[in-house]
Amino acid sequence: MAAVVVLPEMIRLGLAVFLGLGVWMFCPEHIDITQTEAMPEKHLALVMWASGQEEAGMGYYAGAREPENQTSTLPDEQKPNKIERKPITESLAEYIQLSDANAEIIGNIEKVRKFQQLKMGEFNYFGKIIDQHGEPVVGAKVQMEIGYYPFIPNGNFYPSYRKRVVETDAEGKFSIMGEKGESFSFDLIEKEGYEIDRTGFGGAILSRGGVELLKRISNPDKPVIFHAWKKSEAEPLIHNEILIGFSPDGKRYAVDLITPKKVVNGNSGDIIISFNRHPNAKFNEGFDWNVTLMAIGGGVTETNDLFMNEAPEGGYESVWSLEMKKSEPDYQRDAKRKFYLKSRNGKVFGRLEFEFIPLYNKDSVIDAKWWLNPNGSRNLQYDPKKRIWPQ
Repeated sequence: MAAVVVLPEMIRLGLAVFLGLGVWMFCPEHIDITQTEAMPEKHLALVMWASGQEEAGMGYYAGAREPENQTSTLPDEQKPNKIERKPITESLAEYIQLSDANAEIIGNIEKVRKFQQLKMGEFNYFGKIIDQHGEPVVGAKVQMEIGYYPFIPNGNFYPSYRKRVVETDAEGKFSIMGEKGESFSFDLIEKEGYEIDRTGFGGAILSRGGVELLKRISNPDKPVIFHAWKKSEAEPLIHNEILIGFSPDGKRYAVDLITPKKVVNGNSGDIIISFNRHPNAKFNEGFDWNVTLMAIGGGVTETNDLFMNEAPEGGYESVWSLEMKKSEPDYQRDAKRKFYLKSRNGKVFGRLEFEFIPLYNKDSVIDAKWWLNPNGSRNLQYDPKKRIWPQ
């Protein structure tokens, strides 16, 4: 959501920014800024927005705007048809040069700086890295990037970043203390011989609310846990990524993941799959559907493991199924699932990443990825250099 505010009145009005983390964080006066105001031609519109695709989730654009339904006093070459959005490094400096309101704008720079300071959060961060056995990962390099957006006298916002680099201690712990900024993220956590996951709580937008949240989930007695996998020697694996189509009428398809191929009503290979849904199902109306997966000479087990580098010894079931009813609150039109596979009487172990799509044109499909160890080993650690291509 974008908010448009007259720059000289920025402190009085305050700003709200919808953050990529999915929370609203308001400036002190809690004002509704969702309404766009018509602005005098000599004022500057500052547009702020949040984007989960950008580091720190914030960006700044600016441009001059004339009041609607009024006769313009700007020269033709300066007339904007709509709000003209340029990078603020161009438009704000250009506007200060063109406008006779320079003194007013420049006179408010110190106020803007004070507003920026309100958004700067002082924080400490405490983390710990452990491997798949719960053992500490010692000597891992942790690099934090801290972002802030200073407003400087030449009329520009320059996103600025600085980096802090620390290493984990003998207990796998690290801390970054006494920092101040508007955001932070971890752009590097690594140690040779380890795979380290960074999908947990690894970054935040900092405001007063964000800092308080961080204090609750990251402190010396309760560090944020990062999980790692200590690598072993990778073995050759069969790897493939394909779209597999099925008739959605309950037919059973035997799928050979080594070749790969599928056979209607077959009994050989690695898995048997069947889809069911109404033949005239319409995507925009919702529909009931189900899918069943059976292992041939073994079993499957659904998992949420971060690192699927080793298949379990047991816990496999011969049949797995999923049923979706459009009337239920957790209904989904497609579903992603991860599995470990044991097939061919224990001669093959693998990991599967399937997206079940029950309505794809007239068919049902699985967007399938898999990694198979055809040598009877549960080692599923993948090295692309050792890839076995499907026959």
